[in-house]
Amino acid sequence: MLDDTTGSQGFRTLDRRTLLRAGVWAAPAVVVAAAVPAASASPVNPVMGGAFSIFDGGLDGNVSARFESGSWTADNLVQITVTSAGGVLGTPTTEDLNGWQLLTQSATSTTLQYPIAPSGNYWTSPFLRWIPFTSAPAAGSISINGRISGTTANGFEGGPVVGPR
Repeated sequence: MLDDTTGSQGFRTLDRRTLLRAGVWAAPAVVVAAAVPAASASPVNPVMGGAFSIFDGGLDGNVSARFESGSWTADNLVQITVTSAGGVLGTPTTEDLNGWQLLTQSATSTTLQYPIAPSGNYWTSPFLRWIPFTSAPAAGSISINGRISGTTANGFEGGPVVGPR
C-alpha cells in the first residue's frame, strides 16, 4: 500500500520516496503496455481474390484486391502465378494479356503482373482474356495463386484456384 497524505484541497498527494518505490514496480508494466499499441497499430494487409475459369484449352479471369486499412503505394503491384503439374502452359498473346505483363514463362509456371498499383479500397484488375494450354490438362493439375508486391499479401482469400474439374 502506498503512503500518502491529504493535501490542502483534499486531494491525496504522494511523497518522493513513495513515488520512487512505486516506480520500480510500475516499470515492467509500462514496458509491456508500450509493446501492445505498437503491435495493434500495424496496417491491415490487403486481401486478394480471384475469379478464374479453367477449361481444357486454357484459362481466363481476373483478380480483386481489398485494402480495408491503409493505402496503396506505387510498389503494390498485383501478380498471379499459374502453375501446371502437367506442363501444358502455352504463351498468351499481347491481346490475351489485356494489359498484364508476362514476368516469367515456362510450360509449368507463368507469372503475370499488372503494371499499375490498385486504387481505392476495392479494386478489380482488367480481365485476363486467355492463357492457352498446349494440351488438355488433367483434372486439378492447374493452380492459380497471387501476391501483391510491397506487402505481405500472398495467396488468394480461401486458397488458390484449382482446376479443371
